[in-house]
Amino acid sequence: MPVALVIGNSDGIGFALTNLLLEEDGWQVVGISRSGTLVRSARYEHHLLDVNHPEYKEHLTRIIEGLPELDVCVYCVGIGEFLDLRTFANEQRVFETNLLGAIRTAEVLIPILLRRGRGHFIGLSSQSDRMVAPSAPSYAASKAALSSYLEGLAWACRPHGVYVTNVRLGFVDTKMAKAPVRPFIISAVAAARRIRRCIHQRPIRDTYPKKMAVLLALVSLGAGVRRWFANRVNALRARPRVFVASPEVPRIAAQHEPKPVANYSCSPRCHSSRLIVPSWFVSSAPKSWPSSIASSVRLIEPSAFRSTSSNDGRPAVSCCPVCAWPAGCSPCRDEAACRDSEAPCCAPLCGLPCCALRCSALPCCAPLCCAPC
Repeated sequence: MPVALVIGNSDGIGFALTNLLLEEDGWQVVGISRSGTLVRSARYEHHLLDVNHPEYKEHLTRIIEGLPELDVCVYCVGIGEFLDLRTFANEQRVFETNLLGAIRTAEVLIPILLRRGRGHFIGLSSQSDRMVAPSAPSYAASKAALSSYLEGLAWACRPHGVYVTNVRLGFVDTKMAKAPVRPFIISAVAAARRIRRCIHQRPIRDTYPKKMAVLLALVSLGAGVRRWFANRVNALRARPRVFVASPEVPRIAAQHEPKPVANYSCSPRCHSSRLIVPSWFVSSAPKSWPSSIASSVRLIEPSAFRSTSSNDGRPAVSCCPVCAWPAGCSPCRDEAACRDSEAPCCAPLCGLPCCALRCSALPCCAPLCCAPC
């Protein structure tokens, strides 16, 4: 008479599988769960044991070694909880039950099966092992790790006559199915029949239902496209700000600017530079100026500005090598005009109107952003 060990059979898939093996196939079944069971049969033996108990491995060793034969062990234990970002209350417990419990079982079971030269270990994973699930990341991640572990273990054990199977089910109608949408859901009995099929055929991986696998592949493809777009958007947002001056800037600025305070001339480097913030601006800016701004621009040393004397004997002014506007233009000294401006010139640089930076104490905004106040 074949013997099966079913771990986690108080309800759900494990309970259905236990009844199936007892009633239809004539197996002897040993069940392990942390609560009682309604299974009643002369060929059934039940043990109360939690897979997370500190002495789980010792108790499991005694149970397995007490069986003269063991044809298959099915690990049906699994939990899933929604993510609570405030507490992360159940995240660790999900991994301990779904993944570490299966590893502790294999740690006890596989060496015994290898000594006997035969046996079969089946672990219940999930088709969510290929998904990124924001609502329950611990469940998807634990099942992904379990699938990878079981299939790697299968290739390692197969040459020694011991088989390991990773069963990847879709939605099953049990208390674990908490999602609001459950396409292609199957009953616990249908899932048990699929596991019985795996007991006879001993595949390394079995995915059921196939329609659910196709649907999840399409969902994963869409998620990959969204992830690609999100990465591109983040890359564009993180790109350093580059302010480009063009020959059109002085003409556009002249439409807004009153008469300049002084005559000026510009160096031949006008309109040739791309990054335009002079070093004295960063050192003179308010402490509230975001540090990310300073890291996103390249500084132009004060030597790039050339002082020139006005024709009427007034003091010399500094000419911007980028936009050809002089330092100290009159709108920067007029807070009302600056505040009412249709295009506050500092906004492209720091998001603040120029009067918020007290531009009257600094040279004109025009050399910074190639636009008038």
